[in-house]
Amino acid sequence: MIEKEKQVLDKALYLFHQNTGFELVSEIFEEPNNMVDCFLKFANNNGEKKLLATEIKPNLTRSVLDYVIQQAELYQYKSKSNFPMLIVSEYVSEPIAEELMRQNIFFLDCVGNAYLKNDAVFVLISGK
Repeated sequence: MIEKEKQVLDKALYLFHQNTGFELVSEIFEEPNNMVDCFLKFANNNGEKKLLATEIKPNLTRSVLDYVIQQAELYQYKSKSNFPMLIVSEYVSEPIAEELMRQNIFFLDCVGNAYLKNDAVFVLISGK
C-alpha cells in the first residue's frame, strides 16, 4: 500500500468511527490472488466480526468505478470468498454512491460518506 492510500484509509476510518461509533480495524496480510489492498475487520455491537476485502481508490471517477465493479466481480469469482468488497476513496459522489449500492459494494470516504452493512448493522451516510 502506497503512502497516499494509507493516508486516505486512515482518514476515512477515523471519520467512520467518529460518525458511527463503529470501528474498522485494518488486517493487512498477503491476499493469495493479490487483488485487494487489505482487509478490514468490522465488528458490530453484538461482537459479530466480518472481513471486508478493501480496495483503496483515492480518486474514484466514473471510469475508475467501472474498473472497480469489474474487479469486485473478478475477486468474488477468483477468491471464491464471501468477503464483501469495500472501496475507500477521498470522495464518493452521489451518482457513484448510488451505483456502488446497486452493485452491493460498500464504501467509505474522507468527508464522512459511508455505506456498510451486515446482519445486525446498516450504515448509510450520504450527501456530504
